[in-house]
Amino acid sequence: MEHYQMIENVFHINILMQMIMSLSSICSYCINILFQEEGAATYSAHLLGAIFQLWLYCWPIDRLWIEATEVAHAAYDFPWYDWPQRDQNLISIIIARSQRSAKFTAGKFVPVTLETFVSVLSTAMSFFTVLRQAI
Repeated sequence: MEHYQMIENVFHINILMQMIMSLSSICSYCINILFQEEGAATYSAHLLGAIFQLWLYCWPIDRLWIEATEVAHAAYDFPWYDWPQRDQNLISIIIARSQRSAKFTAGKFVPVTLETFVSVLSTAMSFFTVLRQAI
C-alpha cells in the first residue's frame, strides 16, 4: 500500500492533466476534421493518436485494479478452511486487504478506469457538438 500511495502522489496531477489535454485535443481535432478539407486525413490520424494515448493511460490502470481485486477471489478459492488457525487468519487478512480499493486517480478525485476513458470521449464529443452548433 505504501508503494501505491507513493505512485499515486507522484502521478495524480500528471494523469489529470493528461485527461484535460486529451479532452481538448480530441475536441479540437474533430473540429479541424469538420472544417478543413485538405488536412482531414492528418487530423484524423492525430485524433486516433490522441484517443490511443488516452486509452494507454486508462487501460493499464484499470487492469491493475482488476488484477488486484482478483487476489481476494484467488485467496478465497484456496482450501484455507482446512489449514491451521494461524494460516486461516493470514488468508483472511489477504482477502480483506485486497478488497480495499487502490485505484489510481486523476487529481485525487476521479478514479482512472475504462469508464473514465469513455467519459472523457463522451465529454469531448459533447463539447464538439456544442462548438459545432455555435460555429
